[in-house]
Amino acid sequence: MSEWRNIKQARQWQSWHRHMAPVMMATQFMLETRLKNAEDYPLLSCYDIQLLLATTLPDLRYDSHEEVMRQMQFRHDRRRAATESVSLRQDN
Repeated sequence: MSEWRNIKQARQWQSWHRHMAPVMMATQFMLETRLKNAEDYPLLSCYDIQLLLATTLPDLRYDSHEEVMRQMQFRHDRRRAATESVSLRQDN
């Protein structure tokens, strides 16, 4: 019964709603971005999108868009190699 009471209280908290609205919008943005770029970048992660945004928004944390793309491709190559390695081990 106390679990239901906690759930009911969470629904009434304005701060919870104010937090969840941008969280849901960010989740939708991430999903739409991944779907839109699935063919060109099938391993696009939320972290990759975060880095891409960092290069295009005013707060530039990286030298260039090209550097972000190079780092992203490096991570994708490592991720692909790890996935293939696991697949090979499972086949044996």
